[in-house]
Amino acid sequence: MVVERGLSPNDAISVCSYPQQLLYLRAQRCPCGGRLAIGDDQRLETSGRRVLERLEARCVRCARPRPAWFDITAYHGDPAAFGRFDELVQLLREGVALMDQGAFAAARPRFGEIVAREPSFAPAWAKLGICAVATDDLPLARAAFTTAIGLCPMEPTHHRLMSRLLTRIGETDRARWHREVAEALDALVDDDEA
Repeated sequence: MVVERGLSPNDAISVCSYPQQLLYLRAQRCPCGGRLAIGDDQRLETSGRRVLERLEARCVRCARPRPAWFDITAYHGDPAAFGRFDELVQLLREGVALMDQGAFAAARPRFGEIVAREPSFAPAWAKLGICAVATDDLPLARAAFTTAIGLCPMEPTHHRLMSRLLTRIGETDRARWHREVAEALDALVDDDEA
């Protein structure tokens, strides 16, 4: 079962920049497996001290509309937010470069900083989990993969990573379930460019 997030103001996804909103939507999929494209309809609302933005998205495969609610309180009216997102992207690049060199312990703090500053950054959660596995911090790996799956439930890679971790710690039934979800998503998810 896939639970879509951000469908209502009560389930708004907290973000720290507009590029993070776009990245989040880019990583999401419609229940049919198609990618989401952002429409023209956007609006701001306030809810107490929270500032919410509603973006209208539409599936490029089945044309199903999908509202996407974001809590933009952390960056609303802050022109420096774009620069902070660029800093996170740079940290991500540095971390990936270190991972490519096999320096998982050195890469791990970069991903940790990213998720501390931008909790909805699913790719950074997944990479933090990979580094945690490589440095034998299996509880952190499980928490990181769980978060990545929660943020992007239709991303097969996140389920595959969780399956490998659960196999390693002996939770074979749950590992098999995540592996089967990953296989089903591989068959369903549209990876064509939108």
